[in-house]
Amino acid sequence: MEKQVEDINNLIEIAYNRRTSPKILEELAKNENWEVRKGVALNPRTSSKTLTLLAKDETSDVRKGVALNPRTSSKMLTMLAKDEASDVRKGVALNPNASSKMLTLLAKDKDSDVRLNIASNSDTPSKVLAILANDKDIEIRKSVVRNSSTPVEVLETLAKDKSVEVIWTFINRQDYISPECFLSFVNVNCNKDPYVNCDYTYDYACGRVKRIIEFVASNPSTPPEVLYRLTNYRNLLCRIACNPSTSPETLEYLAENEGRNVRACVAGNPNTPLEIIYDLAKSEYDSIRSGVASNPNTPPEMLASFSDSNNYDILKSVARNPNTPSEILASFAKDADYRIRQMEENDPWIQLSIRLDYSIRQIVAGNPSTPPETLALLIADKDNIICERLAENPSTPPEILRVLANYKNLSIINALANNINTPPEVLSFFVTEYLRTFLKSPDFDRHDKFMICYCISRNPSTPSETLMNLAKSEYELIREGVAENPSTPPETLAILAKEANKSIRKHVAANPSTSLETLLVLAKDERSNVRQGVASNPNTPSEILETLAKDEYYFVRQEVAKNPNTPPKTLSVLANDNISGIRQGVAENPNTLPEDLALLANDKWLLIRSIATNRSSNAPEVIKTRIKKIN
Repeated sequence: MEKQVEDINNLIEIAYNRRTSPKILEELAKNENWEVRKGVALNPRTSSKTLTLLAKDETSDVRKGVALNPRTSSKMLTMLAKDEASDVRKGVALNPNASSKMLTLLAKDKDSDVRLNIASNSDTPSKVLAILANDKDIEIRKSVVRNSSTPVEVLETLAKDKSVEVIWTFINRQDYISPECFLSFVNVNCNKDPYVNCDYTYDYACGRVKRIIEFVASNPSTPPEVLYRLTNYRNLLCRIACNPSTSPETLEYLAENEGRNVRACVAGNPNTPLEIIYDLAKSEYDSIRSGVASNPNTPPEMLASFSDSNNYDILKSVARNPNTPSEILASFAKDADYRIRQMEENDPWIQLSIRLDYSIRQIVAGNPSTPPETLALLIADKDNIICERLAENPSTPPEILRVLANYKNLSIINALANNINTPPEVLSFFVTEYLRTFLKSPDFDRHDKFMICYCISRNPSTPSETLMNLAKSEYELIREGVAENPSTPPETLAILAKEANKSIRKHVAANPSTSLETLLVLAKDERSNVRQGVASNPNTPSEILETLAKDEYYFVRQEVAKNPNTPPKTLSVLANDNISGIRQGVAENPNTLPEDLALLANDKWLLIRSIATNRSSNAPEVIKTRIKKIN
């Protein structure tokens, strides 16, 4: 009995294995055990003939496997979309080969899980996502928010959703959100101060509103006018003071706040006016002076004056600041730790803080402004953390990076694999020889080798021969890294353009090294994300862009609107598109005609009006005055 179970388990493993030949999979598809047949149904190497057979299997789990298989044809998926088992229909909804017509049909499915999968599919048409945005199921509306294909207009509607859960999902999107969208959210949710009128412990919804408002206050995409409005909330002042989008006027206002932490955040904000920085530098509080020392706009002479401080946090900020004079960094590299030992006599807690944080010398080793001769001195420490910072530093000279390549430390190798200045021969050596011997050690697993190869596949300094070898890797993620690398030869990119994985084809389509012949082929790709890559490529010719400007997917047209090769006549058409992101791309494009800029200066969206008005010489003066008042 145990032997039979063992045999079945072996067959299941073979059925799932992506190296199993189609002929063996065809035989396994006839096995009595449904788990074996399910493995065959999910295997991307299974032939169309075998998948057709399994699509009629009596077990729904097997049919679901066929529905999920990326090799399943559109015709077969159409049949499975009508399957009585909802799990099978859910599989069809996630399949990358599902047609727009099929996804539209499944969007009306009675099973909410099927509709949920449709809402999650990046290939779902914009019109269908707009319909699902009004679905009664909160989880479906949340999935529409997460979907990268959801149009901006639909997102702006969901920003006003009655469910706090939906708004929370919306606000956690890290990509661009229009200023009007933020304003509408603030208008709806910030009429009452939740910090005063709600009890976070007992009011779950109000607790979410608090966190949403906190996210808005911290988000660098939040417009300056919204951040200024949020200064009414005392609990948000530190977040606003740290936000790089906060206007100088708002920071000047916050610099007068009685809260020490608020002024410390203002001191470190790169938008803070220089005269405010000078005032804050005179503060009696170390935390505020430390903020000034961390500000990238702090003058070198002021940083030099801070280098004599007896406060460890101030010294760290000076050591990390790119404006710190090279002679100060050199002195830190020589005697910083000695000075800290002197501080220990006055403050015993210093020793504990050093153990919990980087030492000054480690920070200097990672500062891009540290002079090469100082970096050369630091390598003599042979401290693993200092060496790792040197390996990460884009200013570290190639000769030092070559020395570090001999250190058998995984963190240092990872840092070198990511550093764009690592000599090409070192990167090539890692792939061809070093990893074979070094990573045979029981201290490192297969994942370590994979991650190093992935980093090297994305490094522009990697030699073309090494990239050609990595393009043959069994791992899709490594081949994806090669596909996006601008140093990859055109002939290798042409091979990767035929990959079944759409993410690899998308990276090839966007790669500036991709040949014109390959771009012509990918411009007709059935996957919208691949066409989006072609539309974003700076080398895509105007004829292809004219065709892609008519694409049914808005994000393809949006990339065309932003492409510097798009001809003026095509931009004139896109200037009237109903998607605001496309019109914004036209407003920013250097090829846009003056008459189109004048048209966009009257756009219904504030951001587009601002961009077009600032670029237009023909826009009415009254519009310019209005924009100034709004800002």
